[in-house]
Amino acid sequence: LMVDAPLINALAIASKRPMESPSTMYTIFRQAITGMACQLNRDPYEQLLQRAVDFGHWLSPQLEMADNTLLHGEAVAIVMAISLTVSLHRGHMSPKAWTFALGLLSSWNLPLSHDALDSALVKDSLKRTLQHRGGVQNIPMCMGIGSHEFFDDLHSDEVLQAHTRLVNNPPTIAGPMSVGMTPVATR
Repeated sequence: LMVDAPLINALAIASKRPMESPSTMYTIFRQAITGMACQLNRDPYEQLLQRAVDFGHWLSPQLEMADNTLLHGEAVAIVMAISLTVSLHRGHMSPKAWTFALGLLSSWNLPLSHDALDSALVKDSLKRTLQHRGGVQNIPMCMGIGSHEFFDDLHSDEVLQAHTRLVNNPPTIAGPMSVGMTPVATR
């Protein structure tokens, strides 16, 4: 969502009929894996601690431990949804891009919220993030589809507010998002 807008558009198209074209899915997976490998190869010894591939990963380990039936990808999707909503609340992302991104997650049957998420879990996750990232949050946040920045000022109250919005007032998503909502550089 934060690096490769054409890949996101391909995922949106494929979400409508994922099993109809295995070769398309292979191409998407290959492009995603190649992109992630390129990101990681830039800093193989993890010296910089600002990595787009960490999107959705600052809270997901604690969420997975809170519910051992939750799959890793599901936990990451929940944190992505929360981060996207924080970006929306901060004015870094348009409502259209936010709806598109959450619609894409939903179209792949990924959850957007979880009952285990509470203040203690969020505070613990933020604390652990600081410990593992050299005393700085370095949380990648979406600035629109295909772009991102790193933030060091995320607070538990805004995370909980974003999660509450996802639970109580999610975007209206009627099936997979229209391909006409091309995400490229949408802010």
